[in-house]
Amino acid sequence: APAQVAQWREQALSAPGRSFVAGFLLISTISGAGFVLALTVIGIPLFFAALFLAGLVGYAGYVMGAYIFGVGLWVRLGNEIPTDILPKAGLALMGAFIVGLVALIPLLGWLVVLALALTGAGAIATVIREHRANASEV
Repeated sequence: APAQVAQWREQALSAPGRSFVAGFLLISTISGAGFVLALTVIGIPLFFAALFLAGLVGYAGYVMGAYIFGVGLWVRLGNEIPTDILPKAGLALMGAFIVGLVALIPLLGWLVVLALALTGAGAIATVIREHRANASEV
């Protein structure tokens, strides 16, 4: 799992715009599919499942985004990315703390947190999609 998280981190740090767009499309597709499903009687229970799934993906993106932000800030300060789990958790905590402070700024902070969550979710989705594409070629 640490290697997978490292791939997600590298994806977001190397192509943040691509990760942001992928996260936006992912969460929009899940939510939109839920609303389309709600048009049918059978799909009404699936509507709530789709919204729950969109929230879950958004939360996972937020957690990943906070970690990516912490690592990105650490690297920008001229430090090496740590190899042990505990320092990486410290960077995630630092990222979450700073993002939490930024989130206190009305409107601007909320938009930053939204962008961070979408970028984290997009990084996860992009790496998973690339792995599936590579696995199907083999």
